[in-house]
Amino acid sequence: MSTTAHDSTLGTPAASTAADARGARATGFERLLPAARDDGTGEPHRARLISALSLGLVGLCVLGCVQVVLLAPAQVAVPLLEVIGATVLAFAVAYAAARAGRTDLAGAIIVATQIVATSAAYLASGIARLPGASCASWLSLALLTANAVFGPRAVLAVGAIAVLALTCVEAAAGAAVQTIAEGGLVLAGITMAIFVYTRHRDRVEALRQGVLRRRNEELEQLRTTLEERVQERTAALESTAASLRASAETLASNQALLIRSEKMAAVGRLTAGFAHELASPLGAVVASLDVLRDLCGEYARAIGDADVTDEDHRAIADDMVRTTSLSYLAAQRAVTFVRGIRAHTRDPGAMATERFDVASIAHEVTALLAYPARAAKVQLEVRCEGGPILVKGVPSRLNQAITNLVQNAIDATGETGRGGNVVVHVGSNDGSVVVRVEDDGPGIRAEVLPHVFEPLFTTKRYGLGTG
Repeated sequence: MSTTAHDSTLGTPAASTAADARGARATGFERLLPAARDDGTGEPHRARLISALSLGLVGLCVLGCVQVVLLAPAQVAVPLLEVIGATVLAFAVAYAAARAGRTDLAGAIIVATQIVATSAAYLASGIARLPGASCASWLSLALLTANAVFGPRAVLAVGAIAVLALTCVEAAAGAAVQTIAEGGLVLAGITMAIFVYTRHRDRVEALRQGVLRRRNEELEQLRTTLEERVQERTAALESTAASLRASAETLASNQALLIRSEKMAAVGRLTAGFAHELASPLGAVVASLDVLRDLCGEYARAIGDADVTDEDHRAIADDMVRTTSLSYLAAQRAVTFVRGIRAHTRDPGAMATERFDVASIAHEVTALLAYPARAAKVQLEVRCEGGPILVKGVPSRLNQAITNLVQNAIDATGETGRGGNVVVHVGSNDGSVVVRVEDDGPGIRAEVLPHVFEPLFTTKRYGLGTG
C-alpha cells in the first residue's frame, strides 16, 4: 500500500517519505503510472490499470507500425500507418485522462478506439477476403478491455457494438454472407464466454468474500468474547490472590497466636502441680526453721549451764547443721522449680544467644513436670553422658522443645494406666549434641508418622493439644 498522495492541481503524485524512498529505485515505466493508494473507492487502482493498458496498447501500435513498414506493400502501408497514428493519438488522450482521474472517459476512449481502429484497418487494407474470425479476434480486444475497465455488464453492450461494426465492415468490403455470419458468431461466442466467465468469477469471489466477512465477524466476536473472559478471569484471579494473601496473613497470625496460646495452655495445665511442688519444699523449709529455732533456744539456754557437757553442745550443733541442710535442700528444690517455669514461659524472640548446659535444661524440665509425671504414675529420669555439654543458642527454645517431648511421653505412657518410665538421654556424637526421649508408651502409629512434623497436627482430643 503506497503512502503517496495525489496533487489534484497538477495531476502528479506528491512525494512523501515512503514515495521518495521508492522513487529512487522506480523504473521509468513505473513513473508513468499514477499512484495506487487506496482511498476506499478503488479509483486509484482503476486509473493505474487504464494507464498501464494505454501504454501497452501504444507499444502494440508501435510494433504494428514496424510490421507494416517492413511487410506491407506501399498501397496498403500508407492507410494503415494513418490508422495506427490516429489510434496512438487516441490512446495518448486516454492515458492523459486516466492520469487526470477521468477513468470512465479514458476507458470509453480505449474501447471505442479499438473498435473503430480495427474496422478502419480492415477497410483501409482491403483484406476483407480473410475469414471473419480474424476480424472478430481483433475486436475481442475491445471486449477484454471493457471487462477489465467497466465490468461484465459492459461486455454485452460492447459485444453488440462490435458485432454490428464487424457486420458493417464485412458488408462494406463485399464479403459473403457466410463470412459475415461466421465472424458474427465467433464474436458473439467470445462475448458470451467472457461475460459468463466474468460473472461466474465475480459470483465466486462474492461468495468467498461473504464467507471471509462472516468468518472475520465470528473471529472478531470470538476475540471480543475471549477478551471479556480474560478480563473476567484476570479480575477473579486478582480477587482470589488478594483473598489468599489475606487468608495467609490471617493464618500466619493465628498460627503464631495459637502456638503462644498452646505454650501458655501447657503452663496452665501445669498450674495444678505448682502449689504442690512449691508447698512441699516451702513446708520443709518452715518445719526446718521451727526446729532450728528450738535448737537455737536450747543452745542459748545451755550456755553457762554446768550440767551441759561438750557432748551435748556437739549434739545440738549437729542437729542445727542437719536441720539447716534440710532447709537448704528444700529451698533449692523450690528455686529449681521456679527457674524451670521462668525458662519455659519467657519469650525467646527478644533473647540473645548464650552458652548453656543442655543437661541443666533437661533437669529443669523434669523438675517442672514432676507433678504431672507422678499423677500419671510415671517415673522421670535424666541420663547424661560425661560432663556438662555446652552449646550456644537460646535456652528457652530448647527447654520448650524438650518439655513438649517429655509431656507427650508422659501422656502416652499414662494412657496405659499401668504407669512406666520416661528417660531423657543427653549425650554427644561426632561433635553433635543428641537429646533422646524414651518412654514405655504404645509408640506412634504408622499412618501418623508422615505427619509428625506438620504444624498444628495432633492426635489428641479437642482442647488437649494443638500440635
